Amino acid sequence: MENIINFPTKQVRDRISFEKTIREYIAHLEIPISAIEPLVERVLPLWEAHQYQFNLSFSIPSSISAKDAELIKSSFLTSFEAFQRGLYDFNSSILLDRINAEIKLFRLEQGF
Repeated sequence: MENIINFPTKQVRDRISFEKTIREYIAHLEIPISAIEPLVERVLPLWEAHQYQFNLSFSIPSSISAKDAELIKSSFLTSFEAFQRGLYDFNSSILLDRINAEIKLFRLEQGF
């Protein structure tokens, strides 16, 4: 049991990936290197608020045939996945707009 390697959770990996991406993005904005860390700390709460998961359960009445139940389940899951993708894309665009607004505000506040 001593040789167990603990890997970071998906959320931790995603946060690390986001931080790396945002640092690279900010580095291209003609902002002093010393300003990158405060700016990353400023936008991390935006990313954390963007993280969400759907928990959904539903039941199909037993009076519905197994074949119809599978059709209903398949149709519902397809529609729900499309809804999730659309909502994620919409929220992602809001997140990016908000990050860019925070960067502009930071630049104004710091005189960059």
